[in-house]
Amino acid sequence: MRAYIRPRRSWLWWVTGSLAIVGMVTGVWWAQFHPRSTTETGLPSEPVSTERETASTHSTSGEIGGEAAETLDSNVPPPDFDPEEMVFVPAGPFIFGAGREYPGDTATKTINLPAFYLDKYEVTNAQYQKFVQATGHPPPEYWNGTEYPEGKAYYPVEMVSWYDALAYAEWAGKRLPTEFEWEKAARGTDGRRWPWGNEFEAVPANVRHLQIGDTVPVFRFPESASPYGCLHLAGNVWEWTASKYDQAYNWRVLRGGCWLADEISARCAHRYGMPPDRRSRYVGFRCARDAEPP
Repeated sequence: MRAYIRPRRSWLWWVTGSLAIVGMVTGVWWAQFHPRSTTETGLPSEPVSTERETASTHSTSGEIGGEAAETLDSNVPPPDFDPEEMVFVPAGPFIFGAGREYPGDTATKTINLPAFYLDKYEVTNAQYQKFVQATGHPPPEYWNGTEYPEGKAYYPVEMVSWYDALAYAEWAGKRLPTEFEWEKAARGTDGRRWPWGNEFEAVPANVRHLQIGDTVPVFRFPESASPYGCLHLAGNVWEWTASKYDQAYNWRVLRGGCWLADEISARCAHRYGMPPDRRSRYVGFRCARDAEPP
């Protein structure tokens, strides 16, 4: 009987096998820490744009499917709605950061801030239109000239750069909030994960799990308000802040996630950065103002 001779493995076989193992490990790590719908900048990837355009035509007419349809049955604001309303955030310490729970998080620390005011709502298309008409500032690309899309008066303005937001804030006699102010207004002083508490699906908020597929009017989902009364500090649109993302670059911090964000990106402590001259269909802003000393 002939003895069985084990064939020798070529060096190419060993290299191929090793690369396959490394790829599997890397894939598991990436899936765990990086949402499939976002890029490294934290903004939704461009392939969803077609889906967004389709969803926009439905949301304008109120034809949104699923359980969210019952909540989004009208673009008519409640009687007490004032888009210029600001909430007061008192002076004092708060817990900043998330202890590096996920990549990109900052270390947890206590920060003491003076009192300030923050817009209760995101800046709307109708508000931004007044600014455009008064100053001649270029309108967002998705508008028809100086006219925002029909039925979108109370939706958050989008496709504005950091410079656009800064110009609006100065025109309105306000300023952009720092990321410290934004985070305190979002989570209060108890270090909560989301504006409404520590249970992600405790209340409705315009983030990915609702599958709305578009922005909603800024007065929707009052149940998701922050401890100080701000709406949509989680979801709807990412929001520009005055703060730099990294001292090595001129990028600015974005906070809050958008309608396509998952629960990680929508956390109060989560931060992303973007060049200040970039515009995105997922980015808007709100304004702040100093509180007068007592």
